[in-house]
Amino acid sequence: MQGQKVKHRYYLFFMDKLLELKADGKYKIGRNKGNTVYLPHDSVSRQHSVIEWQNGKFIIQDLNSTNGTLVNKQKVAATGLSDGDSIQLGVYSLEFKVIDGKDSAIPFFLSPTMELEGELAKIIRDVDDKRLINKLYGVKKIFSKKEDRLLQLTYRDPLTGLYNRRFFNRSFSSEFNRAYRYNRPLSLLIIDIDHFKQVNDAHGHDRGDDVLRAVAKIIMNGLRRSDTACRFGGEEICVVLPETDAVAASYTAEKIRREIESESGKIAGIPVTVSIGVAGIGPSCDVMEKLFKAADKALYQAKHSGRNTVITG
Repeated sequence: MQGQKVKHRYYLFFMDKLLELKADGKYKIGRNKGNTVYLPHDSVSRQHSVIEWQNGKFIIQDLNSTNGTLVNKQKVAATGLSDGDSIQLGVYSLEFKVIDGKDSAIPFFLSPTMELEGELAKIIRDVDDKRLINKLYGVKKIFSKKEDRLLQLTYRDPLTGLYNRRFFNRSFSSEFNRAYRYNRPLSLLIIDIDHFKQVNDAHGHDRGDDVLRAVAKIIMNGLRRSDTACRFGGEEICVVLPETDAVAASYTAEKIRREIESESGKIAGIPVTVSIGVAGIGPSCDVMEKLFKAADKALYQAKHSGRNTVITG
């Protein structure tokens, strides 16, 4: 990055601390006090892992630690880090965050679990009783489960089980920034159930809810684990497809459209079809808002071209 303007700022959150990562830095993590990131617990190796800049991104590498380095719950030898990645080292949870370099304000992204981690670490530094330490981490696990439940309530649509609009805004922003930063493909689908108002008017809202649930299930069954489907509002569903260009995304959209059409009549006993707008990141969609508008415009064209069709913007 020498000689280049920094477009983004990179942060590591651990315990009660915030560390800004610089491209010319090498950040060792471990139980030894000489490490940049000091994690004082026996579950962490003395030299556990290291984070440094390589080939345009920050890489975390495991240093043959006893308990391994986990990124997003997957054990890794070395891997690149993206915005929002969670890092597990022994009993500690860390988080890697990226923000726009134009924002001069120091961000604060600490989750309640990470704040608790910091408080526990302060206590552990003053306590030698391992039974007490284990009890404290038992409390942390209980707290983590409650936080996971709270996140489910916060980010899930209770009717369909899909993520909600709040989560879409967060996920779409994160995926777009990652794709743009590393010049990777990303596509967006906007799916709308055709004549849904007529379904509600003719059959009642309970049957309309059945249709929404059934369509959501078909959509989810047609996606990869890395894809994110969200109920954006009413009968409109947005799907974020990482590592997928517009051509591949249109195939996914067509697969979903055909599956829903083939199940038409079986969905709550009501004929159901969908229209889908597709757009991919590119020169004309170089900001998040443009990508969304391109997919929305394609959906509009699909709705006014007879419905039950896929249009790629």
